[in-house]
Amino acid sequence: MPELKRNFTGGRMNKDIDERMVPKGEYVDALNIEVRTSEGSNVGTVQTLKGNTAITNLFNNATCVGTVAKNNTNKIYWLVSDLGKNTNASTTLSQAEQDSTGTVSVVHDVYSDYIMEYDENTGQANYIVVENYKVTTTITNDNHGTNDHLHISNLSSATTGDIRKTGVQPGMDVFINNMKTSIIKIEADDTSTYYGWRIYTEHTSSDTGYANLANVKAGDTVTFELPSTKTALGFSHFATTKPKKLITGINVIDDLLFFTDGLTEPKKINIERCRFGSQQGLPATYPNGTNIYNTLLFVNGRLPASNNGRVGNYDSTSYASVGNVVIPYLPLTYRETTVIKKSPTTPLILTMSNFETPFDQDALADGIISINSIVNLPPGTGGSGTATNALSSDFFFNSNGEPLSHGDLTPDLTFPRVMDWKEGSIVEFYPEDSDAGSLNDVLVVAMVDTITNSGQTFKFEIQSISTSVAKPFTSYYVALKQGNPLFELKFPRFAYRWKYEDGEYSTYSPFSEVAFIPERFDYMPKKGFNLGMTNNLRYLVLSGFKPKTTPVDVVEIDILYKESNSPNVYTVETIKSPSSKVDSLNTFNYNGDPSWFGKIESESTFAEAPNTLTTSVYTVGNKNFTGDSQVISGTTFYALGPAGVSSLDQESIRIGDKITFLSGQTHTAFTGDLIVTGFNYVTLNPIVINNPFGGNITIAGSGGTHLAISFTAGGTAVTDTAITWLFNNSDFQLSRTLARRPALYVDDPQGSLKIKTDMIHATLPSNQLLRPYDNVPVSALAQEITSNRIVYGNYIQNYDLEDSIPKINIRTGKRKNVPDNIQYNPNTELRDRITGETILWYDNRNSIVEVPTSPERSLKSLRDYQVGVVYMDEFGRQTPVLTHENATLRIPKYLSDNYNAFQFRISSSIHPSITVGANPPVWATHYKYYIKENANEYYNMAMDRFYDAEDGNIWLSFPSSERNKVDEETFLTLKKEHENDFAVTEEFKYKILAIANEAPLFVKTKLDTHGRVTTTFDTAGQPKFQASHVDVPSTLFGSGAVFGDLPTANRVLRISNNQSQSKLYDIAGINGIGNNVTRITLRKQFGTDMSFTTTDGTNAGNLISTSFFLEISTREIKNLAEFAGRFFVKILRDALLEKYVINKNPQKSYVTSHVVALGKMGNISASKSKWKATNVPHREFWVSQEEPQAEYGTPSLNLNLITGGVISKDFYEDDFPMGSTTPSTGLAKPLKLFHGPSSGPLSGKITSVDLLITHGNSTGGDGHFITHSNNTFSAPAEQLKEAQSFRKTGQLFRWKGDTTIYRVKDNGKERPFRNYKTNNTDMYNQSVAITMNFEPALGDTDGMYDASGSATGLDAAGQPVTGYDPRKGDKEQANSSNTFGTDGGNTWPTLSDGDLKDNEEIAFNASQKRTIEFLDELVVDDTFMSDNPAIWETEPKENIDLDIYNEASEAIPISLEWNSYTNKFIKYTDFNSWNAVKYYNCFSFANGVESNRLRDDFNAVTIDKGPRVSTVLAQQYKQEHRKSGLIYSGIYNSTGGINNLNQFIQAEKITKDLSPTYGSVQKLHAKDTNLTVLCEDRVLRILADKDALFNADGNTNVTATDRFLGQAMPYSGNFGISSNPESFASDQYRSYFTDKQRGAVLRLSKDGLTPISDVGMADYFKDTLASSNIALSGSYDDSKKLYSLTLKEGNAGTTIDYTEATASFSESSKGWTTFQSYLQETGVSLNNKYFTFKAGDIYQHYNNDTRNKFYSVDYDSTICVTFNDLPSSIKNFGSLSYEGSQARIVANTTDQEYYNQVAVDGWYAESISTDLETGFVPEFKEKEGKWFNYIRGNKDNTLENLDVRQFSTQGIGTPSAVETPAALVNPFTLTIKDTGDTD
Repeated sequence: MPELKRNFTGGRMNKDIDERMVPKGEYVDALNIEVRTSEGSNVGTVQTLKGNTAITNLFNNATCVGTVAKNNTNKIYWLVSDLGKNTNASTTLSQAEQDSTGTVSVVHDVYSDYIMEYDENTGQANYIVVENYKVTTTITNDNHGTNDHLHISNLSSATTGDIRKTGVQPGMDVFINNMKTSIIKIEADDTSTYYGWRIYTEHTSSDTGYANLANVKAGDTVTFELPSTKTALGFSHFATTKPKKLITGINVIDDLLFFTDGLTEPKKINIERCRFGSQQGLPATYPNGTNIYNTLLFVNGRLPASNNGRVGNYDSTSYASVGNVVIPYLPLTYRETTVIKKSPTTPLILTMSNFETPFDQDALADGIISINSIVNLPPGTGGSGTATNALSSDFFFNSNGEPLSHGDLTPDLTFPRVMDWKEGSIVEFYPEDSDAGSLNDVLVVAMVDTITNSGQTFKFEIQSISTSVAKPFTSYYVALKQGNPLFELKFPRFAYRWKYEDGEYSTYSPFSEVAFIPERFDYMPKKGFNLGMTNNLRYLVLSGFKPKTTPVDVVEIDILYKESNSPNVYTVETIKSPSSKVDSLNTFNYNGDPSWFGKIESESTFAEAPNTLTTSVYTVGNKNFTGDSQVISGTTFYALGPAGVSSLDQESIRIGDKITFLSGQTHTAFTGDLIVTGFNYVTLNPIVINNPFGGNITIAGSGGTHLAISFTAGGTAVTDTAITWLFNNSDFQLSRTLARRPALYVDDPQGSLKIKTDMIHATLPSNQLLRPYDNVPVSALAQEITSNRIVYGNYIQNYDLEDSIPKINIRTGKRKNVPDNIQYNPNTELRDRITGETILWYDNRNSIVEVPTSPERSLKSLRDYQVGVVYMDEFGRQTPVLTHENATLRIPKYLSDNYNAFQFRISSSIHPSITVGANPPVWATHYKYYIKENANEYYNMAMDRFYDAEDGNIWLSFPSSERNKVDEETFLTLKKEHENDFAVTEEFKYKILAIANEAPLFVKTKLDTHGRVTTTFDTAGQPKFQASHVDVPSTLFGSGAVFGDLPTANRVLRISNNQSQSKLYDIAGINGIGNNVTRITLRKQFGTDMSFTTTDGTNAGNLISTSFFLEISTREIKNLAEFAGRFFVKILRDALLEKYVINKNPQKSYVTSHVVALGKMGNISASKSKWKATNVPHREFWVSQEEPQAEYGTPSLNLNLITGGVISKDFYEDDFPMGSTTPSTGLAKPLKLFHGPSSGPLSGKITSVDLLITHGNSTGGDGHFITHSNNTFSAPAEQLKEAQSFRKTGQLFRWKGDTTIYRVKDNGKERPFRNYKTNNTDMYNQSVAITMNFEPALGDTDGMYDASGSATGLDAAGQPVTGYDPRKGDKEQANSSNTFGTDGGNTWPTLSDGDLKDNEEIAFNASQKRTIEFLDELVVDDTFMSDNPAIWETEPKENIDLDIYNEASEAIPISLEWNSYTNKFIKYTDFNSWNAVKYYNCFSFANGVESNRLRDDFNAVTIDKGPRVSTVLAQQYKQEHRKSGLIYSGIYNSTGGINNLNQFIQAEKITKDLSPTYGSVQKLHAKDTNLTVLCEDRVLRILADKDALFNADGNTNVTATDRFLGQAMPYSGNFGISSNPESFASDQYRSYFTDKQRGAVLRLSKDGLTPISDVGMADYFKDTLASSNIALSGSYDDSKKLYSLTLKEGNAGTTIDYTEATASFSESSKGWTTFQSYLQETGVSLNNKYFTFKAGDIYQHYNNDTRNKFYSVDYDSTICVTFNDLPSSIKNFGSLSYEGSQARIVANTTDQEYYNQVAVDGWYAESISTDLETGFVPEFKEKEGKWFNYIRGNKDNTLENLDVRQFSTQGIGTPSAVETPAALVNPFTLTIKDTGDTD
């Protein structure tokens, strides 16, 4: 009979084509079979599958959410989410209520996540990480009303407990009674009846909207749960959020396991350390037991203990305890598992000194210190090592009275405290009154020879001794001889970074302030630079690099160094933590570096010894005062200083000082030491104290400033009784113990390091400075490690800002001269820049008083500052700078002499008086301030001299070394006054008008004035605008005339009147033109400066006067030494310059050129002879007696002389008209004596005096020395000089005995007088009346007036005026009877008749004269004018408006911050509070000079504005989901010890964006040396560490590149992975995955993308994958070479339209071989073995001989085949047979058959169907090696369906093959099923 046969050589299912067309060897369907991949060589056969075996059985309701194999170690790691409670950690018990006799039933449930490991080498599974993420338990409170903590059980009935058993840890959220808060710390709470834990929470009842725990009671249920973002693992959060999904981004590199879930931070663990931390305290059944404890954190082989938390100071063998309750070690938390690593947020603390050995920590609190000591040397003799106690002061002298010499030893010298010296130290002795800031007068240099008395007594060996040492010296200033400074010509900054145990480095901490100690201001032109701006740093300790927030897994700290002018950062030192030897962790025993513990080396043998500093004896109050009364409390008293001192010096008292009363005075009310708790200066009137024993006590009361001291006794306030006693026992001393430490710290938990050298070389990569934070994604879906870098795809970065941009309030204030204590002057009034409102700042601290020339850090004035804020998350990710237009402030110039500082505050309003705070973003944990100040560089310049310019402006001279600092586009600002240390606060700048590299000709030209006279001008040569000559009387020239023998060259003239003057004009010639007229010809016409001479200012106008002053001088060019090495800058001359420079000229020295004695004339009647001297030459000068009168008013006295009884004629003024020999007649105009203007600021003040000059000649005759002929006066040269001194413009004089110097302003009037005449030509007793005009006003305290009309208080030489008035007193006579300057003082006595004698010199007595001293400047041969010059500052050329902001503050915590020292969260600051920032950009010398440049030298190094910068964004800052983006880390190299996998430096090219048309990135896979990127809609290949160049034909060539990710090239085929990365699995070079959106399953291989679902399964997968409720899981079975794809329901409780199964694709069959009944959570292959996971446990496949037993459940195998040969023929099937293993036997004891007495599992035909009928073969019989049976039809009770032709023929037996009648054309479909263990 015909027989149809089928084998399975095709080995695959085919569901796509019509069953009639299924090729031979293929089959329609299969379940739990294998074909061609069978054991042995039975190729083409169908076999059942061996089952799998559970390796672990640990979990309850768990799910494996991810897995990865590490083939080189034969280990598998899988991630477990256990949503069911941890039954091993959960418990119930009866617990006593806290503080109560009651009990409560405690139900305690713990929920955990895990990372597990399977070690194939040992066959064991290990806990790697256990995290108890949620705990539900019962409260044991007794309703005692606490509002900040809860009580829970310790789960033990004993007094010992382990918090780990509870699963509770700080940081968990607390949910109770519909309230929420969080845990900040946990404390043991054990009593005699109660054993538990006290859980402290963040918020109390005072916090609105938060939990009030006061009403929580015993029996309430509380849930503690880690927030999803704060979990170390977070698997349960993932499983809840993404059910049936897998974490597909998992990689292992060395011992580091990385994973990312697309929801929380990418994470990483160290497998070996976590394994070690999970093995602590495990049950005895470990490793197969259940770990109920959180994994403990291991660092350097040690467990950091939570009771102190300091890494490096813990015990790895025992638990610390509080009471009887064990405090655990620290659990592993998210802080240790995130890829991103926390970075330091605080800068280093710099302890600096200009001395090499700072003394005590109290002194260091004052900042930059000196530790020199005033020492009273003891008596004795020295030399040869001997010392005596002779009562003498010859410490540095030997017994012979000779000074000690080199090598001699001094006597012992005991200091009042321990000195930080050691043997061999060199010390220097100075006179006691030396200036500690500039010690230049060393008297003795000595070396420490021996030290005794615990470091207080020293013997010295003389090294050198000055001859100035004398026995009277008994007190010396002693200092350690200082070495060279550190970083002398640098502005160094320091920072630090942390190294974590896995080798990651954090970003840099904020950089410190510059480690720079300037010197006192020393900027003189002759030096050419500012010595004050050199670094005087000699002692530097860096501390604070291990703050309390240091992560506990930090094992090393790098101290970093950067110079301001270089981008390079260097490592100064690496500080290592201690470690313990653990072989499995490769750690070793090490005690740790001393600096880790803050220990630095001691400079002295006795440096650790404490000693006490005691003050002088002081007195409490004074009982002798009475008057106004005040009552004071029992905690304050008022102190008077030592004898004669009215108050205690502030530096003599400090908070914490101990008060000791003398002679053992005490009082029972004092229960402990009297300790100063505060002090303040007050104005103290008499105070009355109520005496409890009766009466009152009155103290103090001088009304002066005293010191009020507050104190306690034994920590409590002192009673009035005690205070009364105190006032009656009032002598006391203050003392303090000085901890003898060589630095700020000896044992500082935050670390200290002393910098000993400035030789620093090890540089760090430059990109680290561009790394303010690591841009590790906040979350990422895809992850891969390729080319030793970690790559993330489809990631989220940045955050959303919930509120608007924050408003920033700004205020400035003075900063106290200490390193870190910002203080604000309470008396400083500022105006708010927004509202104009006046703001006063008050605090409890003293006002700040700057010391001129003392340098300190400051903020540069004349600068605009824009402030921004940057929010940070816990790991340091930052927003860009957030600012607003009103967040600006300009520091005005008037603050240039301050030490300026900023305070900022974040607010909801720009108005600083509104204190409503802005809400920070919920994700932000810190914030920083940034400052933008974009001004370019500026320079300071020290001026040498100034000179008048030809155009009325001023030339300034500067040293040539300053030349490059300016050009003709520069503006200058005057910052410091000339010749003093005061700042110039006016905001005015000067444009440079001209620059000359040599002295301008006008400056070099000196004028020699030949005379200045009043003269008339001929009409042909009047002084007018545009005139080229003037005509004057010829009598002015020639021998004996005013302008006598004039030089012939370099002559100049000037025209002036009392109000104006012209410029100097060069004279071309002087020639007589006849008629007694001389013409002076000019080289150029008069300019507009001559407009004052005419009525209309033009040449055509009339002269305003008939006469003007004519001054003729000679120019002489002199190249003075003061011009050498200078350049000259011309600027505008204005009132500001007059005030602060010109009038501040340095005090000159003067010599007296000649003196003139003045007498005051009274009413004199005397003969003519008494007015002449015939033999004795004499001359006298007189002033008249009158008081000041109006101009030409009537005098109170007429001058008359009586001769021979004849009344002489009145004094006549000889007034000769021009060219006339006949004088006018009439009475002389009276003399005015002292007078001045009647209007203006000088109204009523004395600025002029009239003098009458007479003289007798040596030959007798009439008593006159001035001869007159034709209006020409002549006299001997000496007499003429003296007379002309009164009229010489610029002539200086002073009254003898006084210091005020006056200057003659201009030529006063000169009038000839006579008092006796017989005719018009015979004149007797001729005299000359002169008016002398001068400044400043006589006897006036206003002094000179500047150009603005303001009084300066200075005289003509720039020194203060004295106000001396010679009319009211005589300073010349130094005796008490001559009272000066008062109304009751002496007057100026007049001359009387008796004082005039015939033919004799008039001799003034002492009281009758006032002497004028005419002065000449003393010329000193010094090329520089000043040692305290004016300082100018250049204005920055251009303000570059770049949005570059510099880091200005440390990171300021917003709310809670984890403190690793205390294992709790600490609230450091309140958001919206004022923050003082330590941002400085210059040093202020408190005199207006602000410098940021070394030595203020050209092009020298400047202070940078901050090494770290940020900016604002033009677009809105918000969270970005970069679905199509990739981002990658730094490199990892275990051989080189490099782990930069946490470094995502945004400044570098670390991202690559793919086309959004490809869809989001779902999976990354490293393939060969490339990176495969599986997006939703496309699959791409990206070249890694290389790139591609495209040829013209489109082909590519690989090329090297510096980009890590190169060209992205899509594979052919429009397929992707949809959103199912969990379907991905890979073999060596093949990858498999699904494209759910397109209903396809794909293979990516070397031949590209292949839709393997098309191999007989296209329709199936298209229909199945189209379901929206499908979950997929792909794995690769390396042992069977199968891709297994599990398809299961996506959401529980929903119906599905397909059968859940796992489909397997075989490469050998090139198709889908079978479905499998097991539903894997995920699977993985390891060393040719296949493992899958179910309910969190791991199963190994093919190692269970029980066939088809998966996850402990038995399944059948089935296969569906077709017999479709000759489809056009009609066939009739009668029997069925197969070749194979055991068939099924159905037990039947009634059919008389022997074979079926017992049921046997095996193959059977479950169904046989054609197009007409269905049937089955329930069992087969074996015959001749084959199994066969006839086909039984299914029962059909429908008669019309019967077909007798189909009835079987009886009696033939069971057919061996199935025969098909030719009449049946439809195929025969057979489903065969295996029911048991057969294969």
